[in-house]
Amino acid sequence: MRYFGNNILPGGTLILSSANSVGLVGNMAVDMVLQSLNCATIGVLESKYLVPLSGINKSGNGLNSALEVYTVSNVDSNYTFLLHRTPTIPRKAHLFCTELRDWIIKQKFSRVIVLSSAVLEGDKELLDKRTRVLKVSAASSLSPYVSSDFLEHADVPTGSGVLRLLKELDWEGIDVVSLIIYAGTNDYITSAKRLADQVSNTFFNGLPVIVPVELMKVFGNGGYTKELFG
Repeated sequence: MRYFGNNILPGGTLILSSANSVGLVGNMAVDMVLQSLNCATIGVLESKYLVPLSGINKSGNGLNSALEVYTVSNVDSNYTFLLHRTPTIPRKAHLFCTELRDWIIKQKFSRVIVLSSAVLEGDKELLDKRTRVLKVSAASSLSPYVSSDFLEHADVPTGSGVLRLLKELDWEGIDVVSLIIYAGTNDYITSAKRLADQVSNTFFNGLPVIVPVELMKVFGNGGYTKELFG
């Protein structure tokens, strides 16, 4: 994995999504938080294990790539964000996770928050809308998640993408947890908004979360949603 951009990253906390999780909920949640915090791109990561992407960004003055690095604009922040725009190449997810872990260790992040989704399987998950918290590394600390809004999850749920692979890795003392939300087929944007709200309430003093217009144009349309997710 090669990094192109600002070589002086703030360290501290990295927030990213679990690649390949159901409905792209984690990806959308990260995107919503980025919009709300007025974050700016500071670099890109290149991985041969992700489906490649290159296209003009929404402002028309740059390119989007498969894996982009952001931080909060004009603020001394200990938060860095990683936005996945494409899934992993089939049968290469474990290699992607390993090189991602190696990059995170190299950048000296002390805490990693992985935003993920899971398949809504029954009434229990439908009725209990609390965000699940999963320990991903041996050094995981659940102290920020002790409120009634969170429920500790013992196992990696179905549909959470590469989360199981991340949990199997040795994180060398880094505090890694996953915030997971159960999402139904017609509920992906709402679920992403709930997850983004939870991140905002926990780490950013409840800053109002903005839903990007481009997400509403695509994922908010029933026809597109049916074609994309079945």
